[in-house]
Amino acid sequence: MFRKKLFLIIIVIGFVIPTFGQINESEVKKILINLHNISIDSVKRDSLQRKLFQEDESELLSILKGIISSNDLPRGFGYDRRVTLEAIKFIGKMNTKRGWDILIEFVTQWATEPYSEDYWMGIKPRGAFLLGQTCRVLAKSPPGILSKINVLAQRNQDNKVGKWFRITIGLAGQDTYFTETMKLLESDPDPYIREYAAFALGKIGLRESIGLLEKALKDTFYVEETFERHSGDVIALGMKHYFVREAAIDALLDLGVTIGRKREDIWIVE
Repeated sequence: MFRKKLFLIIIVIGFVIPTFGQINESEVKKILINLHNISIDSVKRDSLQRKLFQEDESELLSILKGIISSNDLPRGFGYDRRVTLEAIKFIGKMNTKRGWDILIEFVTQWATEPYSEDYWMGIKPRGAFLLGQTCRVLAKSPPGILSKINVLAQRNQDNKVGKWFRITIGLAGQDTYFTETMKLLESDPDPYIREYAAFALGKIGLRESIGLLEKALKDTFYVEETFERHSGDVIALGMKHYFVREAAIDALLDLGVTIGRKREDIWIVE
């Protein structure tokens, strides 16, 4: 009789006491979208990040990997795009070997695929944007991970995987592929490769790149904005976004070069 009562008590306690350290994908996405909100204060941001850090590391990484690997995100500016970006950033903040490997795998897979026609904010292809942002996060990885990226950059000399990983090394401030990065900015047919190559040259910090970066201020690639926000309001129709020029401005500022025009003006050059 005593054993039966004890068994019932244990069952009741199991139902009453909440289970900690378990979180599902929906809850993770809600936290990530809140982290993307630039208007939240630092206290709330820290609280949200702590909540994620308290979760089981392996389970959380599996959820985050699923988010960034999803190929069926809806079109247009919206919820999942921001969630994906924050998932990439948070994997970097977790600073685990498995997390860095997930991001390396992401670049390796996505760099071999054509950029999706699905646009981020109606302007830049989702694939190009997320690849560039992932490389920026990977550039902050520890030396051992950067060494691994360096090996992959050398192993993939003639394809986009190698290009993105060489850019990553440059974004980390290392000049290992300085000459190659200069060539990418000067003549690569992919405008998004040229864009992030320019960012990388700024982080490398060698003044020999100034002339080429100034030349990049006349890069002809642009995307004309013709989209509506999810609220339905048409905004900035006809605005031309020159991504390579903007990146060149950032790089020149990193190199201490004074720019005659306001930074904002580079977005609308014509």
